[in-house]
Amino acid sequence: MLAAVLVALGSLATALVFAIGLRAARTRVIALCGLASVGCALGASGWWAASGASELATRIALSTLSIAGGLAHGVVFSIAALPKAKTWTRLVLVPLGMWTGTFTAMWFAVPAAGSFLGWTIVLLASGTLTAWCLLPFWSHERGFVLQGERRIPSVRFPCPRCGTRVDWARGVMACTDCGLFVHIDWPADELHAAEGHPVILRPRRAVRFACPECSREGEWPCGDSACAGCGLKVSMHWNVHRHV
Repeated sequence: MLAAVLVALGSLATALVFAIGLRAARTRVIALCGLASVGCALGASGWWAASGASELATRIALSTLSIAGGLAHGVVFSIAALPKAKTWTRLVLVPLGMWTGTFTAMWFAVPAAGSFLGWTIVLLASGTLTAWCLLPFWSHERGFVLQGERRIPSVRFPCPRCGTRVDWARGVMACTDCGLFVHIDWPADELHAAEGHPVILRPRRAVRFACPECSREGEWPCGDSACAGCGLKVSMHWNVHRHV
């Protein structure tokens, strides 16, 4: 009974990850597949508890939860903020965790799994655990972006097109993953007052990040705006040619 409850809790935890993944265009399909796996895991855990921990229900619950865990790993590492020099690691780290979940599901599904499968899981799980240990160091928000020897102030928010979290340098910068160009500048007092400067009165999109001056969290629209806390004027523009 306790094990079935733990499976249910694990399913709910991965469901929260998939809820975040649904907001990003690049992880929407993975999140939908993950929610289907979570539904199977929850159903199997209920059957597990009701059937007195039958062998079939146990194997189904643990297998589907393993698949959901691998997909959740894929969502996290697809949209986590990474330095530009390390974005290529997504090509390795995303499938690494998903393979770990898949092979672990096979381990639970096959009653008499061989040692080869076991050692494969150990190797994949070791790499996945290492990736999770490195993620806090790689994704740490430093408040600046290095361009050569220059430290350019930056703010972090999800890319308006693909949803990947990016440290956007002040000025013009492209998304590290999809290439969308975003122009952001602060303080923008003179820019706001300049004649002919484009001002979007009814912005279609907004992003959330901390004010570069007072660190107050807020929604910043595409266009000209000011911090509700300290009054810092920010100018931000991008152009997304397709609806996301």
